[in-house]
Amino acid sequence: MIDKENLAKRVEPLSKEFAGIIRLPQAEIEQLQTPFFQNGAIYRVAYYGPRHPIGFTVGCAGPDFTVLLPVNPEGFLELATRAGVYLASDQSRLAYVLTFLRTTRHFAQRFQILNSFSEVALINNPTPEHVRRYDQLKEQYSSVIGPPVISGHAPWTISVFALVRQDLARIEVKLSADGTLERSDSVLEKDMPIAYMK
Repeated sequence: MIDKENLAKRVEPLSKEFAGIIRLPQAEIEQLQTPFFQNGAIYRVAYYGPRHPIGFTVGCAGPDFTVLLPVNPEGFLELATRAGVYLASDQSRLAYVLTFLRTTRHFAQRFQILNSFSEVALINNPTPEHVRRYDQLKEQYSSVIGPPVISGHAPWTISVFALVRQDLARIEVKLSADGTLERSDSVLEKDMPIAYMK
């Protein structure tokens, strides 16, 4: 686990603002589990400030390579190459893809990977129309939405359901043995009657 100052020094050439956030006493740093990297790490930084929370992810490989990962899928793939990606099992392949999705997301917007429809919460103080639509969605998707699944042979396909902003999306990721990824998103339902992010 890297200390705050060393992580801030690595980030500073990329973003003085983010380096400053890392150095704040209230900033929290978490090293994510990356068993699919032989020589690399990903850190999630969270700062719960007086106005709104700030979050972002940083990838490191070796002594010299550092990359900011939010909305930067190409940066993730370069990190994977430099970190020596090693995908030996379906478990590691699935973890790799989910880490890719979670760390390259837009951190100012909702991004929630779903395992079942029960994780979709109805909006606070719903109107009768909200309740009616939510019940329709529950009936339609309860038997459809499940945990992320992976196909059996290379190139593997991983199918993920997620809430993106106020929408329900299906994300398909094609994964090659060398760690390269192709992502395709489709919106299944727009403007769901779910609570807005604070």
